Amino acid sequence: MEKQKKGSITPQNIAVSAGKTYYWCMCGLSDKHPFCDGSHKGSPIRAVAYTPPVDQTVIFCGCTESKMAPLCDGENAGTPCPPQPSDTPTTVITKAIKTLIITVFLCTGLQSPLWGNVQPPLQVSQGPVESPEKAENPDAPTLKTRSHVTIAGAPLTPTVPLLRIVTSIPPLEMLARAVGGAHVETFSLVKGGGSPHFVQIRPSFTQKMREADLILTMGESLEPFIDATLQKLSLKNRWVRVSRLKGLVAYTVRTRCCGPVSHKTPKHWAHDNDQHAWLSPVNALLLVDWMARRFSEKRPDLKAVFHQNAQVEKEKIRAGDRANKNLLKTVAHVPFVVVHDGYQYLEKHYGLHHGGVVFVSGEAGGRPQRLAELVTKMREDSIKCIFKEAQLPSTLAHKIAREVDGTVITLDPLSGDTYTALMGSLSQSIHSCLTKQMAAKKTSPGKTA
Repeated sequence: MEKQKKGSITPQNIAVSAGKTYYWCMCGLSDKHPFCDGSHKGSPIRAVAYTPPVDQTVIFCGCTESKMAPLCDGENAGTPCPPQPSDTPTTVITKAIKTLIITVFLCTGLQSPLWGNVQPPLQVSQGPVESPEKAENPDAPTLKTRSHVTIAGAPLTPTVPLLRIVTSIPPLEMLARAVGGAHVETFSLVKGGGSPHFVQIRPSFTQKMREADLILTMGESLEPFIDATLQKLSLKNRWVRVSRLKGLVAYTVRTRCCGPVSHKTPKHWAHDNDQHAWLSPVNALLLVDWMARRFSEKRPDLKAVFHQNAQVEKEKIRAGDRANKNLLKTVAHVPFVVVHDGYQYLEKHYGLHHGGVVFVSGEAGGRPQRLAELVTKMREDSIKCIFKEAQLPSTLAHKIAREVDGTVITLDPLSGDTYTALMGSLSQSIHSCLTKQMAAKKTSPGKTA
């Protein structure tokens, strides 16, 4: 076979239309490179037909040596000469690294390394295709060729980018993922088991925030480091503190271990508001509706999809809520103690009996007199269950548990595959411990059923 003439070494970005067949020059003789002009006539070399599945911009090979022909594989882009025998090992490695970088950027459409999508492979099928003349003129004679390149799956560069959503905590990510479905890419700065109070902001996190279409956090008192970072980045047009949304059920931080607390809902959230608001299913339903509206503002063409997803998620939340209410109503009267006062929304929503808290907001280590009073109260009310968050130390909780012959149960208000799974797991753990406590009280000496 006659060796083709090498074309321009520079790959070419060209917009192509879905369903239209393009004929890429294989001989390198065309004056319309990278497309064929018939200059190969008289030789065994034939043009390669390419039919894109969607409207997009692709990178055609300029050197005619691509293994992904007619598209560029980056092998010769910017590095036309292979390593010579006289090259040192260092030179060879340097050139190889440069080639790899160029290949990655060309084949991913210059996507960010953190967010970029994996591009689909090319498939080459054997069979006859029409010549350029035949494509323009149905009466022209048909030429046969042995290669026909098609794209498998999605286009090389996404024509419809995903919405990039960064959230401070996993529960917000769960809701955003449910509403956005396949049209969003989510990232939570805090992972399950981590603490939003003390999250370490990494450089990669900062880059995620800068690239995000929307950033959702709870608020400054729950996430001080995240809040401070976002203020420095000046991303106010993309950043929303969801705890400040109108209509949310809101409670102030409880500062006493026992006794009545205020149920007043303030007009606006302040620094002393309890920002564990996601633990109320009522608030979760409101957030789902809000996300559907906000995502639709970013992508009006997907408004119907987002709202449909929101309706499905709301039905799941309501169904899970009904199940949790039926489960917890049998133990709603049984008192318990928490290490950190982070479950106020869950307690009030399900009518649970909050009996006290080990660590009071703003109090380091627990005041000895108050803790002594708490232990006395636990003995009087036969309180055995102490619920602690996975994110907090347990030494003091276990010490108190030994004093009252109680049990420390670890709860994680941030972990779960879905919001419904998260709330279901918390409800199951609470129900299990309180059921045992209730049974122990009925059988203990001096107690009546």
